[in-house]
Amino acid sequence: MVLLAILGSGLAIFQSPNNVRVMGSVPKNQLGIASGTNALFRYIGMVSGATLSMIIFSYSSKISINTLNGG
Repeated sequence: MVLLAILGSGLAIFQSPNNVRVMGSVPKNQLGIASGTNALFRYIGMVSGATLSMIIFSYSSKISINTLNGG
């Protein structure tokens, strides 16, 4: 729980100023496009990070991914 709280705090401290900087550098008529693109890459990063960490975990612990989903 403590490690997750540290991770969440670090993301919150980084993400807010990052979004302000990105949105501040975009013309007002393109804020929707910039916001959507920013969210797209944030979610791609989260999904690929979770996938990569699961692959690393399964190879390092010699656990088959098939056993994790009941297969």
